[in-house]
Order: sequence, then structure tokens, then C-alpha cells
Amino acid sequence: MILITTALHETFSKDTNEKVLFLGEWCKVYNKKPIWEKFDSQTMPYHWNDREKLYTDYQSIQIIYEKILLELSSKLNQVHQVNYSLRYWRILIGPWLGYFTQILFDRWFMLSAVFDNNQMYHCCVIKREPFSSVPNDMDHFNQQLVTDDWNEVIYGQLLELCWIDKVNVTWVEKIKQVPQLFVAKKIPIKKYIRGKVLPFLNKLFIKDDNYFFISSYLPLKTELKLQMRLGQIPNLWRAQSSPIVKPCSKQRKWQLNGEKGGEFEKVLRKMIPMHIPTAYLEGYLILNKKVENLPWPKNPRSIFTSNTYFSNDLFKAWAAKKTDWSFSFWNEEHCINV
Repeated sequence: MILITTALHETFSKDTNEKVLFLGEWCKVYNKKPIWEKFDSQTMPYHWNDREKLYTDYQSIQIIYEKILLELSSKLNQVHQVNYSLRYWRILIGPWLGYFTQILFDRWFMLSAVFDNNQMYHCCVIKREPFSSVPNDMDHFNQQLVTDDWNEVIYGQLLELCWIDKVNVTWVEKIKQVPQLFVAKKIPIKKYIRGKVLPFLNKLFIKDDNYFFISSYLPLKTELKLQMRLGQIPNLWRAQSSPIVKPCSKQRKWQLNGEKGGEFEKVLRKMIPMHIPTAYLEGYLILNKKVENLPWPKNPRSIFTSNTYFSNDLFKAWAAKKTDWSFSFWNEEHCINV
């Protein structure tokens, strides 16, 4: 039987007479219906349609996350020859590790359900360059995880790690796509003012002990009034992107050596060095140099944000250092006091 894990056409069987098992409904994209409807196929039911299982798994994954976060924080301190607290690393790498753990568990469990019998499967996996799917930072990771390409990589690696004795893998070439031409667009006047004029004005009025607001998603008038009520000249800061750094195989030859745990924990420990964003590994020193050159307050009284604490690694690296020096870290949804 043919196992198809994503909607990528390259991984589909050319023989429509063969029986096919689609790993999920995501394999059957509507605009490719003429292709997949020809197969004599079955589709795996999605395990988290069972909401009780979803809640139970969530609780179990949180326990695993805390254990792995402790191990990975220790490893990164060792790799970078620093001695930051668990709180520092939770702010910097926690969002990625949490998402990656949940997503990997979902993909791993779906494959586990497939191979929970003596059935032998055949699966086409796309040949790719080593570490070609490693994201640059959290923002890049968020863009990747919804794509068929990234998910096909994950499924292929899981098959090799866990079920190589139960699946015959055929390596196939990726169909080359015509690159889209980049057309420069004119910058709207409002964005120009926010991007060029306001940062210049901020430098003139900044104080090291200012309350720091960034990506607050408050109405502009409300944010300006709030900053004035706090006794400071309003500053409108913009989030900046992380430096782009390519992955290096030599810097990924390390392992997490924690307690054995279950089968999924073993897989997670192997997959983390293969997928951790370069911002936390190869590009960590460059990221911190850029943090040191930020024009933001040196000793803010508090930090207020809506969602930058999740997606922007440059901000997280900056905020993690501030909280590691016993400052308060605020955002719209919660407040963490040191």
C-alpha cells in the first residue's frame, strides 16, 4: 500500500491502480482533486478530533516541554559558553520549542497510528539538501510550518528515525518551480514616517528608564496618552528583524542527553539539533551584537507588548537580558514579575 503524507504531487504514485493511504485530509487539496480522486484510497482519521485526547496530550506535552526546555537551556549555555537562567532561555527559545514539540508530536502520532499493525507501506520522500529546512528564526518558522514542503521533510525524517523497517522509501526529485520576480514597491508615507522619522525622534527623547512600548496594538492615541500619563515623552518603537544566518552542520553535532523518557521524547531529542533556528545557534553571537546596538532603553522600568514576545527573536533576546537582570516583563496578555 502507498502512504502519502502531504499534498505534494511529487510524492504521489504514478500507478492509479495501487491502493493508497492518505495520512490526513490535508493530502487531498481541492485544486488537485482530479489527481487524488483517481486512487483507490483510504484516509486516516485525525487523532485530535477526539477532544478528550487533545486535552490529555496537551498536559503530557507540557510536561515534556518543561523537561526538554531545561535540557536545551543547559546545552545552549554550554555551546555558547554563557550562564543565563532558565527564565532567559524560556523567553528566547520557549515559543519555538513549545510549538515544535506540539507539532512534532502531532506528526509522530499520526505515523504511529499508521504503523500500528504489520502492514508494509511504500512512501515517496523528496531528496533535499541537509538542513535545507532549518528556519532562520521564529518568524521564519511560523511561515514554514504551514507549508507542505516543511511537513514533508518532517514526515520523511520521522519515517527514517522510527519506521524504516516498516516502509520502503523511494527518493524522488523536487519539481523545480519558476521563481517569482521581486518588484519593489513604493513605501507609503505613513510607513516611511514610522520607519525613518520616528526612530530619529526617539533617539532625541529616549531615557534609559523609560517604560518601553512596542507592537502594543493599542490605538495610537491611547498609547500616546498612556505614555504621557506615565510621565514620559511618547516613543513609538518598531520591531526589527533578526540577522539572516545559514545553518552549519558542524555546529549541529550535539545531542540532548536527558532522561530516557518515552519514545516521543527520544525522537524529539534527535530532531531538535536538526531543526533549531539558526538565530539560537549559528547566529546567536550576531543576534546579541545587534541587540547591543539597539537604540532601545538600557534599563526600562517595564516592557509592554502584544505579540512581539512570541514572534520576534531580536526583541526576545533583548527582553530576555533585561529580565535576567531582575526587570519586569509585561505584555497585554500576562505579566511576569521577577
